[in-house]
Amino acid sequence: MPDPAPPTVICNTSPLYYFHRIGCLDILWRLYGRITVTDAVIGELEAGRSYGVETPDPAAMSWVRRANPTRFAVPAMWPDLGPGECSVLLLALESTDPALLILDDLLARRLAAWKRLRVTGTAGVLLSAKRQGILPALRPCLDKLVEIGFYLKKDVFDHILELANEL
Repeated sequence: MPDPAPPTVICNTSPLYYFHRIGCLDILWRLYGRITVTDAVIGELEAGRSYGVETPDPAAMSWVRRANPTRFAVPAMWPDLGPGECSVLLLALESTDPALLILDDLLARRLAAWKRLRVTGTAGVLLSAKRQGILPALRPCLDKLVEIGFYLKKDVFDHILELANEL
């Protein structure tokens, strides 16, 4: 039996952007029911739109909740993280509920793991969707991601397909 979804799923900017770009944004709702985003994540998406990049609008999605950490003091050891990653990590650290973070940035993922937070990324969410029968096949989604510029090492790409029984 798979682990039940944690009560709080906090999503960073890039997963929202990439799911939107490949037409799979609803996977987040179908897997988790509700996700949480911070104002910094919303701001990054809005900044993209102001430059003509097609990004999703979390305010238009009834299943997206907005929340922010009570303090936004970024620890000195996090200087290379963007505002979205920092706010997502800080919100998870303040949460009294177990949280699942959806992050793609390697440094942010390492910090989350160091703080013993549950973390997955865009590809991990797609794998979960395949395992739960939401996606009939994972490869087309991974191929689309790579085609639009999502960075995924070849060995990781192959490993994910192997886990999905598609290799």
